[in-house]
Amino acid sequence: MTLIAVVLTDDGLLVAADSRQRFPQLGTFRDDAFKIRPVSAPPRCVLSIAGLDVIWEVPNPTETHEPGWMPGASQVILDFGAIAGARLATAQNGANLDLLRRVAGDCVRAMNEDPRVDRRQLAMLSGRPFADLIFATAARNGRSGRLGVVNLWVRTDAPQIQTKEVRCKDLCEQGDPYFFGDLGYVERELPEEYGHCRSALSRSPLPTADTAAAIKALVDAAGVRPGSPIGGPTDVVLISSGGVRKLAWKRGEAG
Repeated sequence: MTLIAVVLTDDGLLVAADSRQRFPQLGTFRDDAFKIRPVSAPPRCVLSIAGLDVIWEVPNPTETHEPGWMPGASQVILDFGAIAGARLATAQNGANLDLLRRVAGDCVRAMNEDPRVDRRQLAMLSGRPFADLIFATAARNGRSGRLGVVNLWVRTDAPQIQTKEVRCKDLCEQGDPYFFGDLGYVERELPEEYGHCRSALSRSPLPTADTAAAIKALVDAAGVRPGSPIGGPTDVVLISSGGVRKLAWKRGEAG
């Protein structure tokens, strides 16, 4: 349900994400999800989530009385971005492995201990990925960065989630993009467009504007496919020595 890209450009660390949020129980979707979340700490860091970032209370479709109904803020049970952000706010030494493990533990406990979570729906995802929490942090000079990833999966022996892997990687070379989310769909359904995007992101020096345009073109191409898990506006932020700047943001907000 997501495509997120992280790449080091000529101006800093660029993070881009689509906006599609699907509701399988309702057979519908909307294109207004914010999958990139600037955080208050550590500095020069953003959090992105590929997969189930919010757990909603969604009634059976036959019980919804208004056509086109979709859940809103009052139906949010858990927000993993908020949970991770609260832990990140305590960071003293950046998004290191210890901090990411603590974030993972917070998310797992919240999910597994909340009685409001529909365990039947979760059991249907047994043994499958649940969410990737992606932490992109630029160095003080903006010329390098660090990528941290927490993989959460659904357990096979119980309707609960678990941490599968926590890893960090230093980013020092331009033109080495990292994709998260429904990359398998892109490779299978959009091989030509994906090839063009990777080619555009493989140059050094890598202009920031060209990078954002290449990722947006890939999201746009996916969004017009019927049943695509990817689509909607492409949000783009640049993390540099000056902090986090929105290059493209929904609702006309940018800069």
